[in-house]
Amino acid sequence: MGVSIGVSTLRIRRIMPWAGLHLSAEYYPANDVRGTITVIKGGGRVGFGWDF
Repeated sequence: MGVSIGVSTLRIRRIMPWAGLHLSAEYYPANDVRGTITVIKGGGRVGFGWDF
């Protein structure tokens, strides 16, 4: 399960910058080899759209 949110600004000439944040969680139930595992991830990305 995860969620992302992003924002962008107005296009400046031919470039449109953007940024986003991401948060997710993964759950792996126990089996006969390993126990229960819960993984929480987060991160961010930045970039730009280029209209060439």
